[in-house]
Amino acid sequence: MKKIFTLMTVAFAAVTASPVLAQENLLQNPTFEEWNTQYDRPEGWLAYDGVFSQVEGTTPDTYAVQWYQTGESKASIIQYVNGLSELTEYTISFDYKITEIASENSFRNWFRWQNADRESISNDNYIGSDLSVMQPDGFLENSSEWRHVTMTVTTPATAASLNCGFRVYGGSTAALANPIMVEGNGGGSGLTDSQAAKTGIYSANGSVYVLSDGVGTVEVYNLLGQLV
Repeated sequence: MKKIFTLMTVAFAAVTASPVLAQENLLQNPTFEEWNTQYDRPEGWLAYDGVFSQVEGTTPDTYAVQWYQTGESKASIIQYVNGLSELTEYTISFDYKITEIASENSFRNWFRWQNADRESISNDNYIGSDLSVMQPDGFLENSSEWRHVTMTVTTPATAASLNCGFRVYGGSTAALANPIMVEGNGGGSGLTDSQAAKTGIYSANGSVYVLSDGVGTVEVYNLLGQLV
């Protein structure tokens, strides 16, 4: 289970006494707390061909978005992240679970780089193995427990935005929580690769959020390096 610590108006945070720089989460409304009741979807997100609802997140008093398919092929939730820099590393992570399994192929992320005109960049221009994790051929594990996914990818030349999409298929119902996109490798947290896979640290709306597996110690420092 993930613990969420909200730390107001601070510049630096530390996990187990190691100072880390909090990075800005580029995704809007990543906590899914803001909900558009007129369109029954999270604020800042687009929703297609499904029924969407706000449910409990990875821990009590947090939120996730849950949805199932009503269209013929899939149901999607999407956010466009604009103002990206080309040839730059970004780390993307999220938590998901399948709350009702109706198919072997239930859920996957589907991310696409776009240019400044919102045109998708050719698959041939993706760098290294990025395409295989951004648009996986297979589906993610049909897990009824929360699973964490993280990837570090690099924007190709001319990339200016990301179509950040998540898809549900086959009549299954899935939930998504804690989507994070930050510039840099491992969220700029200064953690090891194994720690970064389990920990997300980002700032939004004047707060610093630390998402970490299990119970741990969080220390917060101000700009002078003083423990607060």
